Amino acid sequence: MKKVLSIFLMLLCISLGASAARCKAITAKGSQCSRKAVAAGYCTQHNRIQKKKQNDPEYEKKARKVSDANGRPKKATSNSNRCVATTKKGTHCKLMSLPGTKYCGIILNN
Repeated sequence: MKKVLSIFLMLLCISLGASAARCKAITAKGSQCSRKAVAAGYCTQHNRIQKKKQNDPEYEKKARKVSDANGRPKKATSNSNRCVATTKKGTHCKLMSLPGTKYCGIILNN
């Protein structure tokens, strides 16, 4: 009985530890983000979004304008509304920039 109880407690501790290290953001599909939390309980991408929301109260409205019905960023249709950032792969970002900025909602302007 003690062995079963100790295994149960061990599994409970492992499951609680894994959920605490998981990003607390909710995805566009309504599920919890599956990435590992790195700062303030968020993964790298969601932490950037939270910082943008704090700095610009209109950020969410701007982001909705350049997103499709599922919340995914739209690809730019012309170079005039295209994000000017470079991706991690070294290619030019193909997404639409937020209105009034040169960058899309994903790229963090450092």
